[in-house]
Amino acid sequence: MGWMIFRLCRYFPEGHFSPHFDGHYDASPSERSLKTFMLYLNGGFSGGATNFVDESQTLYKDVETGKYCAEEKNIICSVQPEAGLGILFNHHRLHEGAQLLSPQKFLFCLNVYLRVSRMQKLNEKNAKALKLLQQVETLENGGECMKAAELYRRAFKLAPELENFC
Repeated sequence: MGWMIFRLCRYFPEGHFSPHFDGHYDASPSERSLKTFMLYLNGGFSGGATNFVDESQTLYKDVETGKYCAEEKNIICSVQPEAGLGILFNHHRLHEGAQLLSPQKFLFCLNVYLRVSRMQKLNEKNAKALKLLQQVETLENGGECMKAAELYRRAFKLAPELENFC
C-alpha cells in the first residue's frame, strides 16, 4: 500500500447519495483501490443511514421526496451513523446514503489500496472485463447509473474471479 486518497464529506438536511458503486482508482499498474472505509464523525441526527442494497434494485424515484433511492424491500442492511463508527466494504457493493432529515452529517472516506500484481497476468477474458469496469466508472460519473449497473454485471459474469481484485 503506497497511496491513500481520502475525502471529507458533509451532508445538509435533505441531502442524500443515490444507490451507487464506488469506483476504483489505479494508483499504479500493481496497486488498485479495492475497498472503501467510512468513518462517521458525528451522530445525533435523523435519517442519513448508509444502506446496502440488493443488486436487483432498479432505478427508482420516491414519489414523496422526488429523490432516486433504494426501495425499502431491497435494503439488505442499514447502518445508522454514530460518531466514531467505521465501516469497511468492497467498492462493488451497491449502497446509498439515505436522505438526511436534520441537522448535518460529517464523514471521512478513505480508499483502501492493495497490491494486485497478479493482474499483470490477465487472460483475454479478464482484460475485457476490466475494460468494462473502466467504462462503468465513466458512465457512473456521467449519471448513467442503469447503463453502468448493466456493464458491471456483465463484467463479473464474464470474469467472476475479478471480484477478488476489484
